[in-house]
Amino acid sequence: MIVIPTTTLAPVEVVDKTQQIRWRKPLKSLLTNWKFLMLIVSIQLVFRVPGRILAGRAVPALVWFSFSYFVIVSLRVMYQLITYLLYDYPTDIDYKPTISVIIPVYNEEAFVEKCIDSVVNSDYPKEKMEIMVIDDGSTDNTWSVLVGLAAKYMDRITLLQNPQNMGKRAAMANGIRNSTGEIIITVDSDTVVSPNAFSEIVKGFVDPKTGAISGKITAWNNGDTLVSKAVAIRYLVAFDFTRASESANGIVQCCSGPLSAYRREIIMRELDYWEHQTFLGAKCTNGDDRALTAIVMRQGYDVHYARSAVARTIVPDSPQSLYHTLTRWDRSYLRETYLLAKFLIKSGDFKRRKILVFDMVTANFLLFGFYVSISTGLIWLIFRHDIYSLMFLGLLAYSIIIMGIYYAQFQKEEDSKAAMKYSIIYSFLHMTIGVAAMVRAAFTLKENKWLTR
Repeated sequence: MIVIPTTTLAPVEVVDKTQQIRWRKPLKSLLTNWKFLMLIVSIQLVFRVPGRILAGRAVPALVWFSFSYFVIVSLRVMYQLITYLLYDYPTDIDYKPTISVIIPVYNEEAFVEKCIDSVVNSDYPKEKMEIMVIDDGSTDNTWSVLVGLAAKYMDRITLLQNPQNMGKRAAMANGIRNSTGEIIITVDSDTVVSPNAFSEIVKGFVDPKTGAISGKITAWNNGDTLVSKAVAIRYLVAFDFTRASESANGIVQCCSGPLSAYRREIIMRELDYWEHQTFLGAKCTNGDDRALTAIVMRQGYDVHYARSAVARTIVPDSPQSLYHTLTRWDRSYLRETYLLAKFLIKSGDFKRRKILVFDMVTANFLLFGFYVSISTGLIWLIFRHDIYSLMFLGLLAYSIIIMGIYYAQFQKEEDSKAAMKYSIIYSFLHMTIGVAAMVRAAFTLKENKWLTR
């Protein structure tokens, strides 16, 4: 292992952690929020339109299952939107603990300079920040680029080099063990962070019950292709809606790799387990971010989302790269959801964390129902040619449009027509490529290939 010397951090800041931290807005704020009123109207549409179509008809169980599924989806969405509208984050707090920024790198010569430039130029106090860059045995010109950046920024960067490609977890663990910051911040090498990202993401740690915080991830290459434009909206909804909704109750279940922060003492307790984690007899190489988040949740800490801490990352720009990325994500989702559920049951912690259990049960029931509905509907469509085939196509098209409208509401672009178009395109990709990726992930859980490298 090659090490270029690190800097010395300032002493840990002592703050008053007894002050009240507000993670949710008052319930009365819903009454003046137009999105809440819009939800009531849209829920009625989702309920009533398919219901009117099916009313009084003797239809197969498959069609009724699909309709029932849409009804439950509506209830789930209503719950999520209410918690999303109640989301809040303590942006008015001045808290600057010592931080260690961990950047694992592998064959990223084309982009890593942009990443490190953005990190070094952060507005976070230099004396309270160390930057650990770990080259995981790159085979291209990455190491030369990193050495040049270390010379450029003098004592701001600590370089570590693994002797060979050992995997992202090994690289991150190497950096974490050689760091000293009170808060560990992870940044992917294909990501650019905003100047105030670190200042914003650490504010939530004033609350001693908070163990991890996810930043807001947007697309760096959102204008490159039709797929990247559509995926950019998916990212917007995944963070500004889903994680905001979860954050209102402190149950964000995945702090995304491009930008996340963890309380050091928490992850150090299980760092060895995380680095060498196995599942079904195979070493876990993907899903490092979801597995780290699970460590925090298993220890009883809350996990939140910082909307004001923004980073831009490279997103899939073709159907093939989207398929591979979703497959990797789905494998870690299935694995870590199962392990967390198993822990909650065996430890008896499910009795105390009822909101987390409710969120996991409804989310996974709906996920299962979605794939069963789509898969069986397509089988019906292939082997049967009757009125119910047309009804299935109608319900599928209807759900794509509803999902597209739903996604478009969170797109802040001035061009609302473009937002709607790309939202509907992603909805279609979600119901085609997304289904194929989940099926592959479910049957290849033991595989540990990164797929997009």
